[in-house]
Amino acid sequence: MAAGLRQLPNLITTARILMVPVVIWLILKGMVAEAFWVFLFAGFSDGLDGWIAKRFDARTELGAWLDPIADKLLIAGTFIALGGQNLVPVWLVMLVASRDVLIMGAVMLGQTMGQPFAIAPSRASKINTAAQIGLALMVMAMAAAMLPGHGPTDERHWRTVTELLMLVVAATTLTSGAGYLGRWLSHARTHDHEPRDDADGRPPS
Repeated sequence: MAAGLRQLPNLITTARILMVPVVIWLILKGMVAEAFWVFLFAGFSDGLDGWIAKRFDARTELGAWLDPIADKLLIAGTFIALGGQNLVPVWLVMLVASRDVLIMGAVMLGQTMGQPFAIAPSRASKINTAAQIGLALMVMAMAAAMLPGHGPTDERHWRTVTELLMLVVAATTLTSGAGYLGRWLSHARTHDHEPRDDADGRPPS
């Protein structure tokens, strides 16, 4: 396989990371419609790099680290910006951000202790990510008046949909966060009494 194709998913993932400050800046500047399209493109790139990596067997160790980091930066950064503009409640922003901090903290602690912890997404985590992306898009679309219908009835309808999505995001965030915590505690107990080797800096298989 050509080296360029093998690195293409990593380049797409890196581009997604670079889109994070753009999305945040656009939201904070009140340019929510523009932020919507950049965020949508970033979300599309997440599926694209994964498809290329699987389709052409272009998986790399770097990509195994970059992809989840890019996703967490994009979602957490977007929610924090939306919360700063009072488009998402603070409690939900704190819940989403806390889960990502918990996961990344567990990974870094495992590496420091020489007990690398795999962060392969669970089914609950995949549902959670989809719900978070859907909610962020819905909130931005509402704020930019991009949804069909402009009457009071339509507005109440979309607000109800958004509130339901918030509940789904909260429930799946708690569920997936608890799942990761349980896996990390089990992982730590399993390795607690094993001889410790120096971490080689490589992601878990």
